[in-house]
Amino acid sequence: MKIIGITGNAGGGKSLAARYLQSKGVPVISTDAINASLLQSCRSLVDSIESLSKTRVTNGNGNLDTDVLRKLVFSSKQYRKELEQLLHPVIMDNVALQLSLLPPHPYCVVEIPLLFEANLTECVDRIMLLTARPEVLLTRLCERNNIDLNSAELILQNQSQDNTKLGSSDDIVINNSDLATLYDHLDRLHHQYT
Repeated sequence: MKIIGITGNAGGGKSLAARYLQSKGVPVISTDAINASLLQSCRSLVDSIESLSKTRVTNGNGNLDTDVLRKLVFSSKQYRKELEQLLHPVIMDNVALQLSLLPPHPYCVVEIPLLFEANLTECVDRIMLLTARPEVLLTRLCERNNIDLNSAELILQNQSQDNTKLGSSDDIVINNSDLATLYDHLDRLHHQYT
């Protein structure tokens, strides 16, 4: 089975593209969903994050406070790197397990926002980069996450710019327009992959 890695900066439409392809029967694995599930269900992982943080990152119920963690991640590149070194191997082990359980299909999609940043390009057969103009990304982030422009800019500043990923991507989807345009592009890629 061919593995298509979907990546791109926040607001580019990765999850939307993955859901659309999933509606066509394509198996989809989301590393963000795996991460969220692990952080909810794996107490030892949360304890490791708290130990790494050297500060309390859990709320009164003992659950991970994602707002506190997000602030830590965006305030220190070193902390973000250490956190990624802790989480990425566990997430990718889970991806490998899920891949082994998929039913036969010409291809599957693995949504990996940090595909390039985490040096995971060897884990996929093709790379689909979803990108948009910076102002489009910022508007989407503000609306989707209910945050102000400064917070959205901080999120994008902490990600590698999409233009540095263009040369290493197999399929580039420019998502500046409406859903019909996006879906038309995805339909063409779907037929190419099958």
